[in-house]
Amino acid sequence: MTEDAFQAVQREVQAALKAYAPDTGSLVKRLQDAERVRENVMAAIRAGIITPSTKAELERAEAAVTAAAEGLAASKRFIPSTIVPRLRERWREAVDALAQRARDIPRARAAIRDLLGEKIVVRNEKGDLVAEIACSSDAQITVVAGAGFEPATFGL
Repeated sequence: MTEDAFQAVQREVQAALKAYAPDTGSLVKRLQDAERVRENVMAAIRAGIITPSTKAELERAEAAVTAAAEGLAASKRFIPSTIVPRLRERWREAVDALAQRARDIPRARAAIRDLLGEKIVVRNEKGDLVAEIACSSDAQITVVAGAGFEPATFGL
């Protein structure tokens, strides 16, 4: 529960948030494609090609341009960094709660569940205990307890 450990968790959280950020490049391309289709339909209308399907195609193109523009505008409002600032506070609260409950195994387990979620898989890899933790989000944390890991927490 060192500062380095917290920094690692913070980097993982920021990477996970960034992964969920909208892909503005694809949204820009989608808008450009929709605008190109609309311009092609408008060019056909200017050339005198006016049919019932031309009107329907223009309406579809206009709707696609509007949807793409709205999607791009929404993606620019996505600011994941506003979610991270309380991470240190929550980390410290969870670590403190775990430290206070460390002598009471059932309460320690509950504190770990509160911190990490319900699904924890522990396995032995080349003499090191490795805990793989799947949180309630799509994030995943891997913890290795090697030699010198203190305190010994047998039975957790």
